[in-house]
Parts: sequence; C-alpha cells; structure tokens
Amino acid sequence: MNDDKINTIETDISSELQLRTLIEAMPDAVIFKDGQGLWLIANKVALDLFGLQDVSWVGKSDRDLMALRPEDVKAFEMCIQSDESAWESGETFHIEELVFSKDHPRLDMSMTKVPLFNEDGSRKGLVVIGRDITAQKQMEIKLWNNSIYTEKMIEKERASVSRDLHDDLGQTLTALSFEVKKVQNLVTGTVPAVMENIDAIFGYIDSMTTSIHRIRTTLKPLLLDELGLIASIDLLAEQLSAKSGIEIVFDCPCQTCTCVEESIHVFKILNEALNNCLEHSQATLITITCVRQVDNCLFEVSDNGIGFIYPSAAKIKSFGLVGMKERADILGARLDIRSAINKGTVIRLYLPYKETKCAF
Repeated sequence: MNDDKINTIETDISSELQLRTLIEAMPDAVIFKDGQGLWLIANKVALDLFGLQDVSWVGKSDRDLMALRPEDVKAFEMCIQSDESAWESGETFHIEELVFSKDHPRLDMSMTKVPLFNEDGSRKGLVVIGRDITAQKQMEIKLWNNSIYTEKMIEKERASVSRDLHDDLGQTLTALSFEVKKVQNLVTGTVPAVMENIDAIFGYIDSMTTSIHRIRTTLKPLLLDELGLIASIDLLAEQLSAKSGIEIVFDCPCQTCTCVEESIHVFKILNEALNNCLEHSQATLITITCVRQVDNCLFEVSDNGIGFIYPSAAKIKSFGLVGMKERADILGARLDIRSAINKGTVIRLYLPYKETKCAF
C-alpha cells in the first residue's frame, strides 16, 4: 500500500473520529441513517432516548429495533412516519413528537430531519436531530392554564358589566322614557318648539339604548347567557348574511344543545371563521353545521370560495387563525382547517362533550 492510500485512510479515520466526538458532545439526540433507514451513527443521548444502550443497533432499521424493543413500539412507529414525511418533503423537515417509552413515560421532542440525496435523486441518508423540549412544554401548559384562568375572569367581568348596563342604565332609560312621555302628554298642542325638544329627547334615549345594546353585545357577544349558543349562532348567521348579501345556511339538528360550557370561545371561533370567509373567500354560499359525534360536538364552517394554501401550524401568522387556535386550546378542543385552491375552505372544531350535559 502506497503512502497516498495510507494518508487517505488516516484522514478518513481522523474525520470520522472528529465527527463522532462532535456528536457525542452535543446535548441533542443525533442519528445518521442511510437511504434505506438503517442506523449508522448515534450518540449517547439518542441511545438513551430509545433505550438502545445494550442493544446491537448498528445497521438495523427502526422496524428491526422495534422487534428488539417491543416496549418502545410507539416511539419507533412515530420515527418511521416522520422519516417518510421528511423524505417526501425533500428538504429540512421539522416536527414535534411525543415519545413514550418504558424509560421515559412522556417526552416532548422537537425533531429536525435532513434528507440527503444522490445525484440521481435516490435516497442517500437521513440526519436526525432531536431536542428534549419537555420542560418548555410544561411551562407552556402552565401559561395556558394561567391564560384560561385570566380569560374566564375577563369574561366573568364582562358579563357583570353587561348585566349592570342592562339592569341599571337600561332600566333608568326606560323610566326616563316614561317620564318624558308624561311630559309630552301634558304639553300636547302647546309651543311647537317644546314638542320638537321632546322628540329630540326621545331620539337621544333611543340612541343611548342602541349604544348600550351594542356595548353589551361587544362585552358578551349576542348575550349568550340569554339566547344560548345555538340561537346566537343562528342570529349571527342571519345578521352577517343580510349585511354581506352572501347566503349563509345554518344547520343544527338540536336547538337546545347544552354540551358547551365555555360557549363564548366557540362563538368567537365561529365568528372569526365567518369573517374570514366573508373577507377573503369570494364565496357565494357559506354553511354552518353542528352535529353530535361519538366523543365530540362538531362545529363546522365551510364555503365554496377560492380557497388558499393552508400553512403548517408552525407557520401560521394570521392573528385571526392564531386566535382561533388559542381559543380551541383553551377549550381542550381540536381545530382542523382544510383548504385548497378553487375548492373552498372547511374549518372544523371538535369539542369534547360530557354525556350528562349534551342534549342532542
């Protein structure tokens, strides 16, 4: 063997040692797989994550390792699915995954997967980097709990102010209207200017009554406590249809659904969905439905508009969509948005219900 070949081999060995030293020093799990998904390199963090410290893992696929670690089947199944998604994307792929295993009851992982291809387009290898974000997620849960509490307190205060407007100012205006009516009856036929002033007072009373109703509607949309969720949605659809000229059909098989405890969040999600349809979709028909499913109350808003390319959850920038997602999280519900160019948009809210509270 000549000196050049020896130097090349030594360089390759040195490079591999440097690479292994580098990935072992990383706090994240690092895995290199070949084009067939066989494990070639993994650092200690990755081996600990999958419980492979005492397993002969080199040259094995996730399915092979699944057989060796049956207690971690779910974790390997997630890997197989997200690996394939990375290959299909053809670019750096990000995903958050829950890892359940014997050694780790629950880990929240942020996974980055980089597919590598040969010149002919065939699969060459896959770089996988996983970061434990469990502590971050736990903090997010605490923040969400605080958000839920704050939201409830705000809505409670809004409802209180709304009732005060109705009970105090509303009743005072009603009494004032009666008193002015008495004065009007006493001065009938007298100076025209007096009658004009009385008519003006009635106009001010009507204007104030309208303003109070508008403020109450803002504080507690459509007075949900008085009308109920279904009647409020029905009225909203009627009002928006009359205002926009777009046909909005509301279909609910049960007009007395009581399975929704935090109805204001459902109402605001549907309201935002309708506003998005009216503003962006160019639709001629919008349909709202609510039906009972096995474990959920399903609320759906669909349109026959131009549609759009819906981004991944991590890339949502619209404040409206973000707000809908946040309210769904507060409810413990799942928000699903499906759209395609020239095929309209469907927004579904899957809301868990309690059997004893649902009147479907």
